[in-house]
Amino acid sequence: METYKNTPHWLWAFRFGLRSTPLSAVASILFLIVAALIPAATVVLIKLLSSAMGSEQRAVRLIILVAVVFGAGNAWQQVSNAISRVNAMRINLSSASLFQDRLSQASAREFNDEGFMKELRAARQCVAEGHVSSQFQATVNIACATLTAFTLSLSLWEISTAAALISLLAPIPTTLAYAWYGKQESHLWPQATEEIRRSTYLQDQISYQRTAVEISTLRATNVFAELAAHHRCAHMAIRQRLEWLSIASDSLAGLVTTGLFAIALLTLYRDSGNNIGALFAGTAGVMAGISAMMGIGYQIGELVTSLPANKHLRSFADRPTEQSSPLDVRNAEALIASDVTVNYGTLRAVDHVSLEAPSGKLTAIVGENGSGKTSLLKALMNTQRDASGGVLIGDRTINVGEDEHISFYVSAVLQDYGRYEISVRRFLMLGSRQRAADSQLWDALEFASIAPIFLGLPERT
Repeated sequence: METYKNTPHWLWAFRFGLRSTPLSAVASILFLIVAALIPAATVVLIKLLSSAMGSEQRAVRLIILVAVVFGAGNAWQQVSNAISRVNAMRINLSSASLFQDRLSQASAREFNDEGFMKELRAARQCVAEGHVSSQFQATVNIACATLTAFTLSLSLWEISTAAALISLLAPIPTTLAYAWYGKQESHLWPQATEEIRRSTYLQDQISYQRTAVEISTLRATNVFAELAAHHRCAHMAIRQRLEWLSIASDSLAGLVTTGLFAIALLTLYRDSGNNIGALFAGTAGVMAGISAMMGIGYQIGELVTSLPANKHLRSFADRPTEQSSPLDVRNAEALIASDVTVNYGTLRAVDHVSLEAPSGKLTAIVGENGSGKTSLLKALMNTQRDASGGVLIGDRTINVGEDEHISFYVSAVLQDYGRYEISVRRFLMLGSRQRAADSQLWDALEFASIAPIFLGLPERT
């Protein structure tokens, strides 16, 4: 999937959205542009209606048109919001695909790199919180709010220059309030996210059978429950703090906006020369404009939060992939390791180990916990960083730690194994590049003496 490496960061999400979901993105933009023009259109139509009162037929047509604009305006805004939500879902799906595409190309060597894992987690958080769609929508909404302010000022200019200028100032208090709140949210929200992540993780450990049995055997279920509750309460405390900050900033912004609105109405009344039609047109336009632009501050806050988050996703997606060349080792008679060493900083985990593992035979590596067995196996598979030495397979020698582009297929059950909620077929086929027949899978289950376990399952495909 295209990542648009040369696109400026402030424009990246907008371009990504247009290219990944063109139909819904264009529809969302067009609907929002029309909604942005409604306040100015309201002023123009009411002014025309006021001047057409001498002609009954023309006045009736304008009354119908004004009624349509007023009546359909709110419905149009709701439809625009719905289309924007659909577009956001599609953009989020595309950003998840971008993340998964790069993730599927990652090598075992990369997963052993803490820097890679840190960037991966940040990118995953960005995708999970939908920051790509947030930046796209914030960019469009800010542009439309600017369009609303500009066109409304033009429509009010003839009635009252001062009111036109005030209409530009009216959204500023709310904008500043939301921008300030967005900054607070960008600082506190990651803390809230981490607290709820920890709470969910701890709760999962006493919700899944295998880990719950282990924990309850130790009579430690209450420890996990209390820790989960502690982190959940910490999450709630941060959320409540954000809500109180929102109430304070919104209240202050509302008071200032009310004052500006009152000044705008007084100015309209003074400058309209007691023209009720012009006064009504200006009042309706200012109210509609303030309503249309009141969310611009929140959008600025969304933009402030999303921009740095999306940098992590872009950085992860743009990471160069390690081009590996899998070796065919099916006919190799042995795996011969010589002088293999593994270091973790200043700590040496494997010290100049040499061994030979003949094909078709069991070779046991025995040692205490922490003696370096897993590190040695990872080095032999050429997935361990900070390793050196040589591994001879067939007629090919791999320089461990140097020949990063060379790999070979390995069947391994490591000490830290995972549990995956996938079908039995998919589980048995992990790592295989060929499709196996059902009979072959049943033979494998019979060989492991576990086939009877699966015979009674409702779905065996």
